[in-house]
Amino acid sequence: MVTHELRSPVSVTQSLVRTLAAGYAGEVSTQQKDILDRAVRRIEFLQTLVDDLLDMAASKTEVKAHELHQTVDLRVAVERVVERFRVSATEKKLELELMIETLASLITSWRR
Repeated sequence: MVTHELRSPVSVTQSLVRTLAAGYAGEVSTQQKDILDRAVRRIEFLQTLVDDLLDMAASKTEVKAHELHQTVDLRVAVERVVERFRVSATEKKLELELMIETLASLITSWRR
């Protein structure tokens, strides 16, 4: 019961935002598409968080060796952080500038 009550609103929200992003409710500008795409990513993160919490609560969490490491593209991660704070910075009349050298930007991190 609790599982459904947590997962259902997240799934419905995810579906509705994807519908908007795909243009099914009308034409979407480039800026609107960008905002909707970011919302989809945040909702996907929320879905993963809910799933993890429910699995943990149900004692279903087993660590598998192949799930311990994950390759992370630092460039993509940092770009997402910059985009996350771009609107707040603009509202405060600040300019964010991303400067990344072309060195190797892939790392392996521990995954939860």
